[in-house]
Amino acid sequence: MKDGITQKGSSSPRVLDAKLAISIIASGSLAFCAIVFETSTNVAIPVMMSELGVDTATIQWITSAYLLVLSVTIPVFPVLKSRYPLRCLFTASTLAFVAGTILCCTSVSFPQLLTGRIIQGLGTGVAMPLMFNMVVDQVPLDHLGMMMGVASLIISLAPAIGPAYGGVVLEEFGWRAMFAFSIPLLAAAFLAGLACIRQTTELDRRPFDVAGFLFVALGFLLIVVGVNRLSNGGITALVVVLLLVGTALLVQFVKHVRCA
Repeated sequence: MKDGITQKGSSSPRVLDAKLAISIIASGSLAFCAIVFETSTNVAIPVMMSELGVDTATIQWITSAYLLVLSVTIPVFPVLKSRYPLRCLFTASTLAFVAGTILCCTSVSFPQLLTGRIIQGLGTGVAMPLMFNMVVDQVPLDHLGMMMGVASLIISLAPAIGPAYGGVVLEEFGWRAMFAFSIPLLAAAFLAGLACIRQTTELDRRPFDVAGFLFVALGFLLIVVGVNRLSNGGITALVVVLLLVGTALLVQFVKHVRCA
């Protein structure tokens, strides 16, 4: 094949061409922006606390809630992938992330900012595994390592850029601009993804593992709440119970997956 590298695989040929590369970068752009937001907002926390009228214990939920939603959404991706085309998942995740970003950059209150971060977590929770899924399913096996490195590089660059980006933008434009400046990139990624993402696997309507989802969702929820209370009030009986029960649920999730 002249315009790409092809390798016969399972049901569809694995082709490494410009469209696949653009698809990976487009879906990775959401994860990139999400991590940039995560690291850049740390610089702006004192200003955000002052403008929104909240304390340290409250403002940290913009990180805790986002990570909690992310950790709950990612395990659901295999079911979503089996039921919906990749392009539909990309569209939904991008629109959700953009909607959350708009809420964040127009925030006039902490609840609005928190809601925006939660919606961003939903979008990232689909986009991040989507990127790696396209690499694993569509890249020729002899180029799999290279493209996994490219996908990882997209994500690993973000923590290095975030603090510097946050400091410059905060100084010149304010913390809301940290979110607003990403919208053109997200729009470009959305258009590129719509044009290039292709479906190479058949939909099989995989059943949803309710028990597994509850184990992992409740486990992470209890651990996040426990760590939050630990940072605010120190070690208490409630904190110990939350952490122990959360850990036990995650252990049960691992056992559940192994037995499935």
